[in-house]
Amino acid sequence: MTIPLPAISPMTAPFWEACRRRILQVQRCEACGYLTFPPDVACNRCLSPDLTWLRCSGAGTVMSHSVVWRPSQLAFRAPYVAAIVRSDEGWSLFTNVIDCDPEKVRIGMRVAVKFVEMSAQITLPYFAPADSERVES
Repeated sequence: MTIPLPAISPMTAPFWEACRRRILQVQRCEACGYLTFPPDVACNRCLSPDLTWLRCSGAGTVMSHSVVWRPSQLAFRAPYVAAIVRSDEGWSLFTNVIDCDPEKVRIGMRVAVKFVEMSAQITLPYFAPADSERVES
């Protein structure tokens, strides 16, 4: 059983294609510089339709998180960490923190994108502790 995957639309296709190539990117407004995510037809700040894609570093910080112990669907294996990660470029996304004991995830933790291929079309951008956060056991 696999988890439900996002639907690809013409608007989101460039984001998913970049993820498939292991690149994290976000829309940038050419009029005001605001970073818009999730993908949209116009800037979320000034409403300009002049959006381009900006390649991102893939580094960020956990801003909020919750450990899910009882998933809403059997396809999700608990426990897992649902988190809001703020990228170093200044935009945020809702994702999962992986490759880490859920009890050790904390607000302010540095993370780096880790792409996980789910299908031929969808590669999800999860996040794992940055090298500086890893604790050797």
